[in-house]
Amino acid sequence: MSHLYLLQQAPFPIAPGVRRIELTDGPARPLGPGWWHVPDPARGPRPLRRTAHRAVLRLRRTMGGLWGTGPDLPETASDVLCQCDTRPGHTGIAAYGGVRLDGSDHYVHAMGSMPPAGVRDLARLQLISGVCLFSSQAARLVVGGCCKVSIARLRREPLTERATGLDLLPHLTLYEQDSSLRLACAAASVAARVPPEVEVTQLFAVPRAATMLLLHRHAERGQVPPDVFAAWCEAVADRHDQVQALLRARWQAAWATTGTHRPITVEDVDELQQVEACLRTALDQGLVPSVQELADAARAQDALWRHLITLSPPATALDLAHLSYVATYLRHPGVTLAVENIQERKIYRHAALLRARLQKLTGDPVPVLTGLYPLGRAWIRTLTGDLQHNLFSVDPGQEVIDEGRRRVYLPDLAARLYPAAASDLVAHQ
Repeated sequence: MSHLYLLQQAPFPIAPGVRRIELTDGPARPLGPGWWHVPDPARGPRPLRRTAHRAVLRLRRTMGGLWGTGPDLPETASDVLCQCDTRPGHTGIAAYGGVRLDGSDHYVHAMGSMPPAGVRDLARLQLISGVCLFSSQAARLVVGGCCKVSIARLRREPLTERATGLDLLPHLTLYEQDSSLRLACAAASVAARVPPEVEVTQLFAVPRAATMLLLHRHAERGQVPPDVFAAWCEAVADRHDQVQALLRARWQAAWATTGTHRPITVEDVDELQQVEACLRTALDQGLVPSVQELADAARAQDALWRHLITLSPPATALDLAHLSYVATYLRHPGVTLAVENIQERKIYRHAALLRARLQKLTGDPVPVLTGLYPLGRAWIRTLTGDLQHNLFSVDPGQEVIDEGRRRVYLPDLAARLYPAAASDLVAHQ
């Protein structure tokens, strides 16, 4: 039996509440607007049966291909979490199959396909896991002297006033803590079961320069002064090093609990080193480099970047950032397995779109792409009653009040969900 934690939003200054929800056997039941727990796909509500059944089969096929064990996986349960798209005119359903790995419960959305004989066909597997930096509320621009604007939201929203400074929360957010624990646990457990004759590499892809580039468009327009942009780059570099070290430490703790002795290579990924150098050199001189200058720096890095920019020329610095994620997915032949937050499915789709075009352009082998996206189990019930699992977009803070009126430190709650990865973390918090 698994469970979720629902963090109930409350109007400031009231602390949010928390409630534990048991995911029990028995009939399917709604968890909130659009969300269902389906213990047995064959007996779930008729509109969910086919989707839930397919989710279980897809998860078993993917893990069977990775582990060389076929579709009969004792670790894979049959229960499913289903999310119905409640937007007017939309009928899509996302499904997450349940699986228990090394003492931690996960609900996983599987994407992509495996070679006919599984990962043994290509004899090489690279797992990619990454965590974004800050959260929507933890990194903001100060504009007009006192107003504050989320930097993450500037991907889509205009900046109407000139920025004068930064407002950054110093502590790691629940999103960063929970994602590091969950992805480390899932990635280590999956890698530990891969046949020993397969070469396995674990890549940690925490976005550094890609996060710095969030402010480029607004700096190019003169809305963010070079000194504020430079301060943002410095803060991102510091945060990146902290989160990357934390993700690696949690993975190492989770790997130790698997008890496996198979060889594995562990690497940190940074696809935009020369782009960062170009950006920060210009900012040191009080200048903002153009998109073309940044693209030229990326193109000079290696042949893969030359090909990707030819296939998908970046019109903005954010296009270049998105292309850097694709570069990590397509860099090595074999099987590329994304073990990422569910919001990163867009990277998989972008990489899949460019994969065939890259092979046609170069004639070289390209990786088989697949993905396992474990859903978080600490959700937020918003003031409107909706359920939100994206802790980056809706940051609950550091503490909540439980039903006994006791304070609960949320990073500790996340650690209890993924105990395999939760040891020896104090130095990183």
